[in-house]
Amino acid sequence: PGVGQQTWRAMWDAARKFSLEVAYPNCAFPHTSSEARCPLCQQPLAPDAQTRLHGFEAFVRGTLAQEAKDAEIRSSGLIAALPQLPSLDDWRARYATAEANGETVDAAYHSVRDRLLAVKTFEAVANLPELELVTLLATLWAKRMSMIDEMAKLGELVAGGKRPALEAELRELRMLDWANDNMIALLAELTRVRALDALERAERLTSPAKLTIKKNELAPVELEQGYQDRFRAELKALGAGWLKVGPVSDPAVKGVIKFDLRLSSTTTDATPSAVLSEGEARIVALAAFLADVTVAGARTPFIFDDPISSLDQTFEEKVAERLVALAAERQVIVFTHRLSLATLLADAIKAQKQRTGHSPTASIHLRLSRFGSEVGLVGGVSPQEDAIEKVLNNVHDHRLVAARKAVEAGELETGDALIKAICSDFRTLVERSVETILLDNVVVRFRRSIKTGSGFARLSRIRVEDCAVLDDLMTRYSRFEHSQSQELPLAPPVIEEVRADVARLRDWVREFQNLPVPTMTA
Repeated sequence: PGVGQQTWRAMWDAARKFSLEVAYPNCAFPHTSSEARCPLCQQPLAPDAQTRLHGFEAFVRGTLAQEAKDAEIRSSGLIAALPQLPSLDDWRARYATAEANGETVDAAYHSVRDRLLAVKTFEAVANLPELELVTLLATLWAKRMSMIDEMAKLGELVAGGKRPALEAELRELRMLDWANDNMIALLAELTRVRALDALERAERLTSPAKLTIKKNELAPVELEQGYQDRFRAELKALGAGWLKVGPVSDPAVKGVIKFDLRLSSTTTDATPSAVLSEGEARIVALAAFLADVTVAGARTPFIFDDPISSLDQTFEEKVAERLVALAAERQVIVFTHRLSLATLLADAIKAQKQRTGHSPTASIHLRLSRFGSEVGLVGGVSPQEDAIEKVLNNVHDHRLVAARKAVEAGELETGDALIKAICSDFRTLVERSVETILLDNVVVRFRRSIKTGSGFARLSRIRVEDCAVLDDLMTRYSRFEHSQSQELPLAPPVIEEVRADVARLRDWVREFQNLPVPTMTA
């Protein structure tokens, strides 16, 4: 019992493999010669056993062939029954109403196509590619739920009479959709209409009547509350608050706010130009200008050309203080050929720093000069302004070297001019050494005040030999600053002599500055 079933077939297949590969590798299966044995029990084969072996092999072979044929027929039938995919364009059209993403639809199509192609040739289910339909199914499910919701709303519409409200909402949505499609054209038209409206309003505002009305409204406010107050403040800041002069409105021109300067508290009708001196007129003009441009929020840079011309010492000092105050808020450029103004500006900056503890004003000094036909050449600060020891080092290490090279190269005129310029600048440095080093800025030219304070005690350091050094240098180098006889032109000193004098002054400056200051006792 059971012969021909799966167990027997497995056993028979194993016997066949053993006979062909181990026992009788060169003989057909089943091998039934006289010396052969049964591949199952290894007993000698009787004639009837040989017959049974050949019969069982034929039975197994015939059954398996039939089963394989039957399985092939069934497989072909199943493959033929597989669904046929439409074309990709047809597939996309089927899902167009589902509002699915195009990439999702295409990915699902290729997944199904690859699965169907693999089914026709696969050997194991595990080797079949997975179907990637989750995203598409989620989209279809969302569309289904949306349609169910829409169906419910339509049912409510039919039942509750909400059609008019929904139709109005539909019209609004269509209007918004149309506006979105035409957004660029709508914005362009809106810009054009706004510009046209602005032009029309500007045209209406420029009518003479409106300008006159606005002028009449602004004039009292601007004059009484603004400009006049600023003018008085500027006049006071410039040291001329006692002048009885001020701005008054001039209604001669319609639509234009214009001011005129008039004298106040006078018994006779006189113009400011007939009463004020040149310096006072300049101060008034400067106050009027500053009152006009120093309005709230303005940061206009200022350029002044010798603003202290024709002014007395008091006005000069006040103008310098005002310029430094302006420089704390905006850029101020001053052109001048007067060293006194440079000194006053420097003093004003120092005073500002002493009052506030820091100086918001940073000053930059530039020198404009000419060379031949070239004018406006920008150079560094002059020997009158830069630090004395710095200028002395430059003369000693650079300018004298350049003069020596010119003389050694045979350029005698160039060398002579360089040495004379050095001598002239050196004499200026000696003068400055008297002011800034020996007298410690207690007394300075172009400054009226005499500073005592902490620097006053430094004067006690002065020795006779200090005066001798400076007097000797001043005497010998003043010759190059004063006019000389054309018949007997003054020959400049030799370079080594100038070098020695420069080193002498530099060493004296360093030594004198390191002298101890005696203690002052009351």
